[in-house]
Amino acid sequence: MAPLHGRLLVPTVLRPFGEHLAALASPAGGDVCVDVGCEGAVMPALLGRSNERLCIAVSDDAETLDDARDELSLLHVRNAALIRAHADALPLRDGCAQVVTALFSLPHQRDPVAALREMLRTLDSHHGRLAVAMWSEPGAVPHLSAAGGEDGPAHAFGHPGAAEHLVEQAGGTERVTVSRIHDVVRFDGLAHWWAAVAGGTPAPLPARAAEILQPFVAPDGTLRIPCEAVVLATTER
Repeated sequence: MAPLHGRLLVPTVLRPFGEHLAALASPAGGDVCVDVGCEGAVMPALLGRSNERLCIAVSDDAETLDDARDELSLLHVRNAALIRAHADALPLRDGCAQVVTALFSLPHQRDPVAALREMLRTLDSHHGRLAVAMWSEPGAVPHLSAAGGEDGPAHAFGHPGAAEHLVEQAGGTERVTVSRIHDVVRFDGLAHWWAAVAGGTPAPLPARAAEILQPFVAPDGTLRIPCEAVVLATTER
């Protein structure tokens, strides 16, 4: 994640949904937590708040892990281990984690089905909680659709039945439920939104994007955009 892109997206978009996942996973003292993707270091920061928990963050991208290391150091999160590995081949033993999360990273893995299968393998079969968020279909994610991302992998599992099929392919039908959550992402204005989603590109704001987002412009010029995420979760205790 590019530095500017990450700094702008984390507080406006990633953290609100990360808090949903953290609440869903409800980590307890002594839990081992695994986050796959380490997007913006959001989940390791949320899950690693307590010194009684270990959070293992996994990404196949060295820059992502370097950025996460810096962010966690700034936040004084000391009990996080950062591992470089592909999500479809996690170097972790079976059932080692009580919490496994992925914040919008699963569709971007080289093999999402195998990645979900690995996440379930590492999850404690008796007391494990899985919490995975993926963007919903384009019409329910205006802040991405306006940027031209409606055909990308972020939406691959947002269409009706797609997430259920993913769970079935990964062998998780008996353990995993599919639901949807809603939140509002906020930006200081159209320029702030464009810098966040486009990574600070010098290209001018597309006219089509401004048209799509106009209904979400508040009287003070800020953007308040409702959006939806598909959530895969277990509720086993």
